[in-house]
Parts: sequence; C-alpha cells; structure tokens
Amino acid sequence: MSVTSNAGKVRLSQAASTNSPSPLPPSPSPPSPPPPFAPALHVPFPFCECNHTMYNETSKSGLVPFKFGRDLVIKRSGSNRLYCTRLYATACVDPWSPCCTQNLAKIEWWSKDTCRGSVKAVYMDGVRMDQQWAPQGTFKIPALNIARYDIAPAGREVCMELISTSSCPTLSSFCYRGDRGQCFYSAFSTDKACCPVGTFNSTMAAR
Repeated sequence: MSVTSNAGKVRLSQAASTNSPSPLPPSPSPPSPPPPFAPALHVPFPFCECNHTMYNETSKSGLVPFKFGRDLVIKRSGSNRLYCTRLYATACVDPWSPCCTQNLAKIEWWSKDTCRGSVKAVYMDGVRMDQQWAPQGTFKIPALNIARYDIAPAGREVCMELISTSSCPTLSSFCYRGDRGQCFYSAFSTDKACCPVGTFNSTMAAR
C-alpha cells in the first residue's frame, strides 16, 4: 500500500498553486461619451435667453451653419484701422435642428460700454452695413437675413473700422477680454432661439 505523508501533500499543494495562472483583472469601464453640445467654456454673453453653446472646433460644427474664421486682417483707412475677418457657412452639430435650417439674423460682439462711439462703420464685402449698440456693451449688425447658400466657400469679408482717436481704437481694446487675444461674437438664428458663441483673434500684424 502506498502512503503519502502530510509533508508531501503540502508540497504538491504548493506546486499546484504556483503553476496555476493568476486571474485576469476586470476590464475597465468604457469612458462616457462627451455630451454632443458641451461648450468649450462658459461665458454670460450674449445677454439674452437663447442657446449659447459654443462652436465646436474639434468637430467643426455649431448650432447654426455660420461662423467667423479665426484669422484677422488689419487694413488702414487714413488714420483709422479696419479689422477684417471672414464669415463662413459651416456644418451643424444637429442637421435636423430648426436652428440649422434658418437664416443668419444678426451678429453680436461682446464689447464694452466705454467703447460706444468707437466704430465708424462696418462693411460686408465692401458694402456698408447698419450697426447698433445694445445694453451691457453689446455691439451688433442687425437685420442680416443671410441664408447659408448666400455664402460662397471663400466666405464673405466683414470689416469693422475703429476711429483712431476714440476710447477703443484697436480691436484688442474694443472686445471684452480682447487683451487676452480673442473676441467673442454670437451668430443668431432667425427665431433667436440659437445664439452660439464663437471667438476669433483680436490681434494680427497689419498689412
């Protein structure tokens, strides 16, 4: 008869334990997808009840199919300077949203009340446009009614002429937070329900 000692049983048990594979760690949970309309940052502008969600630079889309380009061109008109950027038609985050199918009603800039009287004129493709001031330092181009198909792929040039002797002779002084290198604007849908916020550069070398 074969007898196995207790010590032998212990050695067999330890060997079996050593050769057994360790259990795999549990798989990590997949990351939660970001919300489709998450803004890059929160600002109080524009000062009205509407959807402020910022233009998404990653997906190149917004609530409305309109946006300004980031780049700025500075031109001269006598002693004044014209600050120009381009208005583009763009994709929508939600193509089926009513805001995506509406025209561009108006554009507002976040400025300062101390800058009232600093703007001599605003031009779109060289044509002088109406301009207005609203409370809380809001400057705007009203009554645009521009459809997406009215904007060619190259965009439309929008220029603001600032008076050199005014309290805000440069775009960096005209825009709220302009000294930080950017201007905030809002593009409104026709029904004013959507007013996504975007930014463009407030400084660039003159030409």
